[in-house]
Amino acid sequence: MKLLATFFVIFYSSVIFAQDYFDKKVLDSITKNKHLNKDMSLCPKDLFEGQEIEYQDLVEECRSDQRWCLSKCLSKSANHCIGLGHVYVDMENSPQYSRRLYAQACKLGIVNSCTNYAAGMLRFDEGSNSRCYAETFRFTCSKSDEWGCMMYGMVLHKGIGIVRNDSKAILALKKSCQIDEENEACDYSKSLASKISTINELRANDGQ
Repeated sequence: MKLLATFFVIFYSSVIFAQDYFDKKVLDSITKNKHLNKDMSLCPKDLFEGQEIEYQDLVEECRSDQRWCLSKCLSKSANHCIGLGHVYVDMENSPQYSRRLYAQACKLGIVNSCTNYAAGMLRFDEGSNSRCYAETFRFTCSKSDEWGCMMYGMVLHKGIGIVRNDSKAILALKKSCQIDEENEACDYSKSLASKISTINELRANDGQ
């Protein structure tokens, strides 16, 4: 199942694992690797090179052998990059690690990783790149990433990096469920859509 790991860290309580859980040599390699650092200034939607790769859940494999997983990532295995990114997203001060890995997986063709990378920008960049991540969510939604649609609906509703538009937000949230009704993204989309409808009904009643 595709997930938006950064979303849970942003909006919900998340377990922060002990530092000893992580391979410090791998963490050091990630921050120093020129290959992983060179694209960090680019917007996620501009990283994507056009060849989509099917997502495979390798989180547990990467959790148990982080060095092997990084080696596979550096050999241009997109799913190992996003898998290791998901492992590190729960780590305190994780952006310097997980975002480099999400950026690489995004570049290599995993659309959901572009969404995760942009979600990290939403969490940590404090609005400095709001237009970039709003455009990224629009892009990943257009590529039928259910989490991308959920996040696009959210930024449309809040007016983050884009003109606020609840009508378009509802459409994006509905699309999230059309893509995969069983994914948790649909649950969050339904909840937000209901909230938007309630707010608009109250405003309409106040205007009577």
